[in-house]
This record gives sequence, C-alpha cells and structure tokens, in this order.
Amino acid sequence: MSRIPDQNLSILMAERHLGKLSMPDLAVRALELSYDSKSLRMLAATLASEPSSVIDDLYRRSVNELGWAEIRSDEYLIEYAKFVARGILADRIDAISGSKDLHRILYETDHDPLLHAWFDIDEMIFSQDYEKKTGEKGYFYRPTDEIITFIKEACYDLLERPPEKTCGST
Repeated sequence: MSRIPDQNLSILMAERHLGKLSMPDLAVRALELSYDSKSLRMLAATLASEPSSVIDDLYRRSVNELGWAEIRSDEYLIEYAKFVARGILADRIDAISGSKDLHRILYETDHDPLLHAWFDIDEMIFSQDYEKKTGEKGYFYRPTDEIITFIKEACYDLLERPPEKTCGST
C-alpha cells in the first residue's frame, strides 16, 4: 500500500526527482498545497544565489519534518507515471514528450514491469527522429499516428494492470 498522502505530493516529488522542479519551487508548491514546516518555509524563501549545500540541507530537513523520507522513490514515480498516462489519454500531455518522461521513469524505477512497453515506444520515437535527420527508416520506424496509438494503448495497460508482486512485496 502506498504511503503517499495524495497525488499532488507524488507529482511534486517525482518532478523534483526528475529535475523538472527546483527544491525552492517544490517548497512553494508544497506550501500552496497546505504542507507546512519551518524548514519548508525557509526553503521556499531561498534565493538561487544561496549555496547548494544550504538548499540541500533545508530540503533534507523539510522532507524529514514532513515525514516524506519514508516514501520510496519507486512509489511516487509509478504514481507520477500513472498521472502522465492519464494526461496523455486526456490529451492534456503531449504523447511523445510524455512518453519520454515515462521511459525515463522506467529506468529510474529499475525497469518496473508496468512500464516495459516504453522500451519499444522509445525505439519508435528514436527511429522517427533518425528518419527525419537522415531520410533512412529503421526497424522500429512508425508514422506519428501509429506511435501515438501505441502510446495510448500502453497508457491504458499501465492504468488497468495491477502491479506485479516482487520478492519483497506483500
């Protein structure tokens, strides 16, 4: 069972993990979501000119004060993957850029079985980019509409398939 209090926290933590959100920006957004601690407020007020050691320390203290240190990265990354998948299906997130995020999460979660379709999707996107640059079509080349169809099918699978049990899960 997930120890993540809500989806918004999953999004914040995943975007921070993936480098899409700075630590002070995470703090501001967390405060907007009614999370609060002394260190979180201090982190939100830091300037870009602050030494990274100060920012890192405030972030670490915030995470500990709020109890977020107990949340495993694979938990919030898989929740974020599902958020991205729902966004792709609802056309709120571009299918190609969202798939690149999902492929990165695949590696960050040590190849979680829920995301295996993104191995092929990444190859299709790469082959399409390669064809645009060289005019040569690789083995995985597909037109954009076929790639998007494949992406959306994989998103449905991700959202509907239960997680597989691993040796350490209960």
